[in-house]
Amino acid sequence: LIEVLKFEINGQAVWSMLLMSIVTTVLGTAINVGLSAISAYCVSKYKFPGRKLIYGAAIFTMIVPIVGTLPAQVKMMETFGMMNSLIGVLFLYSGCFGFNFIMLYGAFETISWSYAEAAQMDGANRFQILFRIMLPIARGPIIAVCILQAIVYWNDYSTPFLFMNDVKTLAVGLQSLQNEMINREQDYPMVFSAVMVAVIPVVILFACFQKTIIKNTVAG
Repeated sequence: LIEVLKFEINGQAVWSMLLMSIVTTVLGTAINVGLSAISAYCVSKYKFPGRKLIYGAAIFTMIVPIVGTLPAQVKMMETFGMMNSLIGVLFLYSGCFGFNFIMLYGAFETISWSYAEAAQMDGANRFQILFRIMLPIARGPIIAVCILQAIVYWNDYSTPFLFMNDVKTLAVGLQSLQNEMINREQDYPMVFSAVMVAVIPVVILFACFQKTIIKNTVAG
């Protein structure tokens, strides 16, 4: 395992790619699911003008092809000066209107508002109702969404490749390794060992939480 982690792809060791994949996956998942949960709660539980429009926009974002938005994303990142940085990738991962929003919207819709009313009678404010009552009640769907989103970000290739090319994640590094193998011979046992390093965490994560994912996805 130590030899595999020391194996270099285009001058970058596998262990550094593994670390970068962990950082982007954990932070990206926390940001995305956190913002999705808060926005889904607000739209589902508070009546205000435009809430149906927001829900419709969330549905629309799932219809628009990702490739169609890439030119606008590149232009926006260049304008904000966040090209080739971890902050830029996390910024793109922070979008909270999509599958996670729809899932958590459905989960919050099933929670009775009587819990919030009881908390208000005890003196709780809106933030306390959200963080101490609603989020703990919806923890099942939130955990399921976190696991699914973590798998997506772990396997994400296009975003780190376009916006964080100097420091590679495992997905980007393995693709670079595949391109190298076309031109010259490689240490194939070490190559496939590096592939296993990328695959095993996702397999273990899904194997441990598959019942949680299925149960709470249906609930959401």
